Amino acid sequence: MPDVPDASGVYALMSGKREGDMVFLGGSKNLREEFLKEIATQASLAKPQGRFFCCAETPTPYEQADKEIQIFRRRFGRKPLLNSGF
Repeated sequence: MPDVPDASGVYALMSGKREGDMVFLGGSKNLREEFLKEIATQASLAKPQGRFFCCAETPTPYEQADKEIQIFRRRFGRKPLLNSGF
């Protein structure tokens, strides 16, 4: 298993390796647990959205995730695909 910390932080699911390929950005109290949940979720989908999992530790994961989503929105004119709602 990749070296995913057992700590709070922000994470991104990516469909590719470019910044614009981000499909979800979120915060978690436990990055390792979130990583394992995402593996299971993506494996159960007929057409998985996330191919890469990136993360960074932070003591304020949800606030930092909101900031990162706004930065992404300013740069690309939209939220990440799975953050956009319906």
